Amino acid sequence: MVDNDGMHWNTSLIHNSFMEEEARLIWSIPLSLFSPADSMIWTKEPKDVFTTKSAYFVARTCLGLGRDELVGSTLNEVTKFPWKALWRAKVPRKVKICVWHGCMNALPTKVNLKNRQTLTEDICGFCDKEAETVAHALLQCPRSYAIWFGSPLGIRMFSRVVEGFGGWLINMAKIVHNEFLWKGVDALSLDVQLKAQTWLSEFKKWNEVQPHSATVRIVVRNSTGGFMATMVVQEMGVSSTMHAEAAAARAAAVFSRHWSEEQVQVEGDALMVVAAIKNAGTTLHGNFGHLFADTRLILQGFKQWKISFGPKETNRVAHRLAQLSLMLDHLISWFKEPPDVIFDLLLEDSLNS
Repeated sequence: MVDNDGMHWNTSLIHNSFMEEEARLIWSIPLSLFSPADSMIWTKEPKDVFTTKSAYFVARTCLGLGRDELVGSTLNEVTKFPWKALWRAKVPRKVKICVWHGCMNALPTKVNLKNRQTLTEDICGFCDKEAETVAHALLQCPRSYAIWFGSPLGIRMFSRVVEGFGGWLINMAKIVHNEFLWKGVDALSLDVQLKAQTWLSEFKKWNEVQPHSATVRIVVRNSTGGFMATMVVQEMGVSSTMHAEAAAARAAAVFSRHWSEEQVQVEGDALMVVAAIKNAGTTLHGNFGHLFADTRLILQGFKQWKISFGPKETNRVAHRLAQLSLMLDHLISWFKEPPDVIFDLLLEDSLNS
């Protein structure tokens, strides 16, 4: 899953081999520039060591329990359902609402409408054999069964949770049911499958899976504060602010090697990142440990090096470059002569120094 250079993920291979959420998680793992030995870490603890306490909180988060307390050793079906995963799913909102209503038994099936005294009979209008419950309408009716079996999933039994394309077919089954019940419009199972596939293709066009990115801005100055170079580059697979800041620190260390091997001072406005690079071995910082270790190793290649914290207000040049980066989709750099967009700030800095 790694390119031949060993420094970048093979995004196309990962995209074609994994589900969207899994692909994003893989892309968000930084790769080292120095090919260290593989190791197992637990990212939910600062020292990367597994603890039952952190595992307990992870399990509760995955179940969406929040502060609710467990009663006994089992949970009811509504509590078991991964609600947070449902609402985070990259599918149209109407699909989420349909699944939610189905899990909560809130769809307007004939059984539910009869219970509300809206209808007098609850027999399914498609098969005329069984009461139309939520499970019957979406899964067990011969019409629904044919749609599921004829789909690319080829499902025969409904004892397991259906993912991915199943959400689309559930939504389509609901639409066909409503059109037949209220408008008298019937549709073949194949029509439903084709329409669902069309919707899925259209949805994928505007929701292509891409790794998240962050813009890194680097400004190189000489010992008197004079401008030497600047670079703006996109870091792919960034999962958080900490990840972006750690990637920026490593990129700055790599870029600085082009200018000197004698001494370097790196300044950043992320205090935790600066502390992690300074203090080797105190904490490993989960997936970001490679970024901190790489940065430290690169800086140790200088005869003298220092990394320090500086508030954002002291680096207005980098933040001006951030505005410029919004219009760029590729790496760009300037040497000796600065871009016009930051010239006034550099002049002001030189006058104040």
